[in-house]
Amino acid sequence: MKEALTSKYIVDGIDMDATPAELLSDCMDKVPQGPSRSEKTIEDESFDPNPTPSTFVKSKIGEYIKGIGELGDKFQERHPEFAARHRAAVALLDLLWREGHFNLSDISISAKWHWKDRSGDFASLYRSVEGLCQYVYDLGVKIEGYDIDRAENVCRLELSASVRQGAPDEFDDDSSEIILSEGRKCPDKAVLGQPSALIYLPFDTCGFRLGASALSAMAGNGSDNAPELQDPDYFIDCYEVVRELVEDGIILSGVTVGKGGLACAAAKLCSECALSLDTSGVASSYAESNLGRILFAEVPGVLFQVSESDLDYIDSQFLLQDVAYYPVGSPKEGEASLTVRSDMKKPAVEGILRSLIASASEGED
Repeated sequence: MKEALTSKYIVDGIDMDATPAELLSDCMDKVPQGPSRSEKTIEDESFDPNPTPSTFVKSKIGEYIKGIGELGDKFQERHPEFAARHRAAVALLDLLWREGHFNLSDISISAKWHWKDRSGDFASLYRSVEGLCQYVYDLGVKIEGYDIDRAENVCRLELSASVRQGAPDEFDDDSSEIILSEGRKCPDKAVLGQPSALIYLPFDTCGFRLGASALSAMAGNGSDNAPELQDPDYFIDCYEVVRELVEDGIILSGVTVGKGGLACAAAKLCSECALSLDTSGVASSYAESNLGRILFAEVPGVLFQVSESDLDYIDSQFLLQDVAYYPVGSPKEGEASLTVRSDMKKPAVEGILRSLIASASEGED
């Protein structure tokens, strides 16, 4: 399996310019010793299943959330690029809530692939490495180390993120000491006792799709299309503003939107209170009528709680960074429960502007 990283690849009949090891080395400060290219050539074809739509029944939302919580961490080898990007994004987002002072560029990632050597899996491995490297390179995040071994059951990728602690960059006059402590700056459970609001913030501008999601894996519909995570600049803008809000203590509580999507994040944040989750704003902005996609598509993001008195400040900060956010409800005292409502409303101003920009990008004046 080590040779799988240093071999030349021909994927779907196309010669790849770089080996997986060479792609990884381009994202590292310290390149590991050893050959980056062997004499072996691996030729393989990508999985090409027919997309099948995922089923969703609104009355089963609670069952879906419970089932996803019990689902193992299976890698969707039919969506290798998305899965690698998604795991990287979630690892970075999980650091958002930590106590300390750091920026996105202060974070490094370690990767380990557990892979099988069946037909189709080598092409999947290459696309996984390629997707991860392109994403973290565009984010300005370094890869600290990587490894690969043979998988016993299913292919999967393990990623961990850490902050490189130490002195500031001697060439950057605006830099300051990088600090990270073990504890969280804010809890992952909603804080009750004051008027507050929950804010949902996707960290990518892509549409909601259920492919490669835990819901699809649970239902056996893994070949559906996955979200296209291809807007790292937007991720950087979102990360910068949310990290500042966390450090300043504006955010009362927060969780990462990752496995299980918005629905599972809301269930975790409000596991000790009642919440009526309103996805109407999301539905209108994205012109998305499929509630299942909004709730369970795994577009990386965050769900956090702020005091109502800070909403104007929150609005100004997101407006400054040109980041779209969505109020989705308020946690209430009472027995733990999650209800969902979603009504398509007239598009908000940002939705209209997005439509105009999209039209212009297609060649219209």
